[in-house]
Amino acid sequence: ISASTGLLSASLQWAVRHDREMAALGDGRVAFRASSLESGAEVGITDGSTDGTRLLADLVPGAAGSNPTWFWSDGKGRLLFQATSADGASALWASDGTTAGTIK
Repeated sequence: ISASTGLLSASLQWAVRHDREMAALGDGRVAFRASSLESGAEVGITDGSTDGTRLLADLVPGAAGSNPTWFWSDGKGRLLFQATSADGASALWASDGTTAGTIK
């Protein structure tokens, strides 16, 4: 994967710079580094459809973003990734692909 961006919706674009910034979850969904003016760089998720593409979670509220990287999936719907927390520290996060199921 080479550096690339693309518009996904009126306010969300994918901003994958390396293959470590996206992962197939194994259940038909793909997690990826997404960017918007409102949230900065955060984790997006898609099932390939417009309606199924959204910001997974705004881990650092506001335009600063959490700058997620090192995406990894177990192939069974679980995502692990590294992101910056609101306190500025880098942390390991896990997600089941839902906002409520995204934890540090």
